[in-house]
Amino acid sequence: MPKQKSSKIFLKNGDSQKVFMWTIVGSDGSVMMGFPWETNEDLALVMDEELGDLKREDVVSQGYTGRSKISFHKSGHFKLNSRMGKTEEAIDRITIKGPSFDEITTPARLAELLLPESIPDSNYEPTERDIVIDVTNAESLPTRCTISCIRNEEFMEINFDKSRVVDTSIWEASHALENDTHTWMWTFRKSKDDTRYADKIYVTLLGSPKWGIE
Repeated sequence: MPKQKSSKIFLKNGDSQKVFMWTIVGSDGSVMMGFPWETNEDLALVMDEELGDLKREDVVSQGYTGRSKISFHKSGHFKLNSRMGKTEEAIDRITIKGPSFDEITTPARLAELLLPESIPDSNYEPTERDIVIDVTNAESLPTRCTISCIRNEEFMEINFDKSRVVDTSIWEASHALENDTHTWMWTFRKSKDDTRYADKIYVTLLGSPKWGIE
């Protein structure tokens, strides 16, 4: 698998082939991903170990309109464009504390994306540096996409014919992009927990929220 600094991730279903995300590996190894179309990004739910589940009205939050971006920093701080805080004085870009890259060896799920039944069309066509995930033969369209990371040498040991990336999957279709130390995987799938499609894309970063200083 070639080591690359940037790529687009395409979802293929029969004759339909749409770019789903783009990704860039920074000079320090941090990874940025985003959607190639405009979104209305906003906070839906915060899960805090001490405070419990917080809805939008429980915190001060500011949405974002534009092309959404997720930043995965080597430190383990993962960020969205929207902003939130416990108070107006402590509002900051949404940040989740996950594992640092040095801590990631075996597969680590870092984000879960709930999907609508269709995604916007794109004028992009895949090139040799892009990856295409084919769901043509799946029994249905995917209801979600899991973004995972694993150290390169561990990735080579996984037998995807005998194991799934996520235990709750009914079916999966994965592809991966390798950088200098880690392999990033996008897994389109249908989960046993899903009964319907989302009305838009919902991004969940897996970890604990980092609150701004009050």
